[in-house]
Amino acid sequence: LPFNNGISLSIESTFSHDILLSEVQSCNKWFSVFIPSINGTGTDSGDNSSRFLPIKGRNENKSSSSEQSSSLSSFGTVYSALTCSHPSKDNSFYACALEWLERRDHIQPSGCGLPEVPFIKINETDVKSVKSSAITAIRDVVTFLSVRYASNTSSPTTDGTGEYIKATRVKMFEIARSAWDEIVSLGLNVVTGDISAKTLYVSPESSSELASIEKSQDNGEVVNDENTLLTIPMPSVLLRSTLDIPKLFAGGSAEEPDLL
Repeated sequence: LPFNNGISLSIESTFSHDILLSEVQSCNKWFSVFIPSINGTGTDSGDNSSRFLPIKGRNENKSSSSEQSSSLSSFGTVYSALTCSHPSKDNSFYACALEWLERRDHIQPSGCGLPEVPFIKINETDVKSVKSSAITAIRDVVTFLSVRYASNTSSPTTDGTGEYIKATRVKMFEIARSAWDEIVSLGLNVVTGDISAKTLYVSPESSSELASIEKSQDNGEVVNDENTLLTIPMPSVLLRSTLDIPKLFAGGSAEEPDLL
């Protein structure tokens, strides 16, 4: 997913009457769902669980078949939202990569998105070996970065001891990058998740219940809709992105940029 612009979320209702959309959320903490009418103008996903978003139904009074076809209604945006940090407060790519390899279930719980399956046929022992080597190499880099940038007194051109970066440090990064390339080749850097939501069907007979819900919502009360309106779970929407090493670009077109 694009980090800045995100991907627009839309919904199309085939009900003749309005519905309410609620509990719009991602099971993967690296994906953030932003709904303007609920979250305001900020970028924090906030709490979508107890708020309702009205979605217009079909208008039965429309005569032409083209008018009867309901259009997609855009209601929000989903963003990539990396929230990873080493205990020493290092928040580099390598800290994110290390957390992904060591604590994948914390970021993407079991049952969320797609399971971890290598792109190529490889036995589980070899997968564990590749991941173990990558964890060791990347942890060395994270430890170095944590020490290097932990102190404001260190010169940005030194390794934290007053000396310029040594060849052994450069080699350490090369090893980490090579280890991550192996992770990428197996597709183990693919991050997936689901967006789930719940809809409440608003029929003419339930208008009083709807008014009660909206009043409670306006008063900041917790709404229990289980015994009032018809609740329908929505099919989940699959999200997919990849965790890649950042690159710098110099010139070239957007389609074919020149890598530095």
